[in-house]
Amino acid sequence: MKEYHSALVELKCIPPEQRNLAINFMIAKMYHVIGSKRYAISAYKDVLRQNPFAFEALLALVELGVNQAEIMGFYNLPNSSIPNLSSFQTKWMISLILAHFLMQRNE
Repeated sequence: MKEYHSALVELKCIPPEQRNLAINFMIAKMYHVIGSKRYAISAYKDVLRQNPFAFEALLALVELGVNQAEIMGFYNLPNSSIPNLSSFQTKWMISLILAHFLMQRNE
């Protein structure tokens, strides 16, 4: 556990504007592993803002109990928080999200 904390400290030293997708994803995973749910959720959302097709981040948000409406807000047009998503991409991602919510509830 100590190694995760050390790694997280090192990653957080990188200024946010210089973090790429991989760094943000590792920060999110580190928070998730050490049990910092609130910070993990925030970091996974940052990952989705960088890449709306980051499936692992999407699945982690579902697993962490983020409500369906909040996740769907990333993909609902015209108010999507992710620019340049086409209608097709948005509908496809919404279908994927719904499927994972149903799986999580064993439906």
